[in-house]
Parts: sequence; C-alpha cells; structure tokens
Amino acid sequence: MHQGLYCKRVLEKFNMTEAKSVQIPADPQHSLDDKQQNTNLTSKVPYREAVGSLLYLSQITRPDITFSVNLVSRYIEDPKEQHWTAVKRILKYLKGTINFGLVFSSRQKLMLKGYSDADYAGDLDTRRSTSG
Repeated sequence: MHQGLYCKRVLEKFNMTEAKSVQIPADPQHSLDDKQQNTNLTSKVPYREAVGSLLYLSQITRPDITFSVNLVSRYIEDPKEQHWTAVKRILKYLKGTINFGLVFSSRQKLMLKGYSDADYAGDLDTRRSTSG
C-alpha cells in the first residue's frame, strides 16, 4: 500500500519535481531551534499547505517521515527560513522514495514489533526528551 501518485502531486504542487533526492528526511546536523537568528518567511511561501500535505502522507502510509514532519509542524504559526528548508528536505526525501509504503502479505503471519529510543533533553526549545 503506497501513495506514489499523491507523492508526485505534492512534489508538483511545491515545485520539487526536479529536486535532487536525499537519503534521510531530517538533517541531524541542523537544529530547528527557534532562538537562532533567522529571517521570517513571507506569506507567499506555502509552509502551512506543505506541512499539511506531509502530515496526511505520514499518517496514512509513510511512517518513515512522521518524526520529521511532526518536528516541522511545531513551527507552523511562525515559520522561519530554516523551517522551510527542513520541509523542502522532506520533500526531497519523498522524491527518492516515492513508492515506499506499507506491505501486508497474506502468506505470512502478521507480527507487530516496536522499538523506542529517547534522548535526554534533546529538544533545545523545551529541554524535553525526544523519543524516536
């Protein structure tokens, strides 16, 4: 189960069809910390629409982008340039993984496995632990 056609439409809507793909949806070297000096986005940038499209996609068939999308959705009220760059990075990741999705096989026994990880005070804004 995948949403390849929806991914293509989202990439077309935000003019990212010609973008170079990346291997991971979030850059671990860059923080989205609100305290950094960065310019505000103009109202012409479709930040809210892009995050909404990505939220829909992450909740239905793309759990691999859920953490990154939830991270950028925190700044939906007052996005900065660095937040828009993070959204574009997620779109670039989708470009390279357009047909990723969920696979359910009727031949195998369904077994659900879950993993959890947390970092101590990893969120620089609130100093809370972030699980992944």
